[in-house]
Amino acid sequence: PLSLVEQAEAFTAPRGHMEMGGLMIGHVDEQGRNVCAVGIFPEQIQATPGYCEFDGKWMAICAAAADYANTQIEGGSEDTPNLRVIGWIHTHPGLGLFLSGIDIKTYEDNLNMTMDGRFVAVVVDPLEGDNGVFVSPDEPHSYSSASGAVSMDDKLKARYLAFLQRMEEVRESQGRDALPFILCGDLRMEHVSNGNADDFLESYLKSIQKIRKELKIRMENSKRDALRIDELGVRVGQTDSSVRTLRDDTVSMNREINARLDKMERKFADSIKSLTEMFEAKISEMEERLGNSLEGNDAEDGVASAKIDLTVHYKALGCSEAEG
Repeated sequence: PLSLVEQAEAFTAPRGHMEMGGLMIGHVDEQGRNVCAVGIFPEQIQATPGYCEFDGKWMAICAAAADYANTQIEGGSEDTPNLRVIGWIHTHPGLGLFLSGIDIKTYEDNLNMTMDGRFVAVVVDPLEGDNGVFVSPDEPHSYSSASGAVSMDDKLKARYLAFLQRMEEVRESQGRDALPFILCGDLRMEHVSNGNADDFLESYLKSIQKIRKELKIRMENSKRDALRIDELGVRVGQTDSSVRTLRDDTVSMNREINARLDKMERKFADSIKSLTEMFEAKISEMEERLGNSLEGNDAEDGVASAKIDLTVHYKALGCSEAEG
């Protein structure tokens, strides 16, 4: 029934992402369906975000308690079924609904211990509020959701109440830590009215208290975060101011550099102009000197030519140049 899942969620949700496992007690109804009506969450030998394990002795304890209830409450119609360990329940907090490789192996081991192959696996995600009932280890992703209530006659109800009372006696002898939660399902109020503790209500109140503590911590963290945000806002404002100052200084520096470059460019242009004028003057002067030099050379060449001509005549006359 849905009440069974709600009670399981109330007990396991405060444990966060730690997985927990337990056993389901039920019967086979007149239509041949496996029905889970009550159950237990015993102490966990190991509980991690991906694995849980409890002592196998609880399978024998529950089977013995079911046999006790069947023998204590006799009579009824021939259709009144016997109680039996009919399923295994465990949580997948925040992981979703499926059977992992370890789950499949556990399911197969439990199934092999039954005489008629009747055994179900119930997976609950208490953080997401989802649940699934698996009827075969061969279909690890095929499930149906718990719903409705269990229909039972007075004799069957009496057997379940006798089973629950027997488990209270077991808890009394072994301690509450050994058996922290008994799932009463639809029989919760009748079980409590017999003077037993209301595990569901206690877990619910504990979860509320835990939620309050977590809420208080989150509020304190939020206040600290708000102060940090304000501090960061001030720092950002200071940074913005520094950035603006740096930007203004950079703009001013760029302007100064550009002005200096313009001035240097003008000086360079003036220097080039002066050098050009100076070179042009020097070139003109050199050309003038070269022209004068060429005229002097031409005059000397004429005298030399005349001398050559006289020498020829002297030779023709048979006289030396000195005699002439």
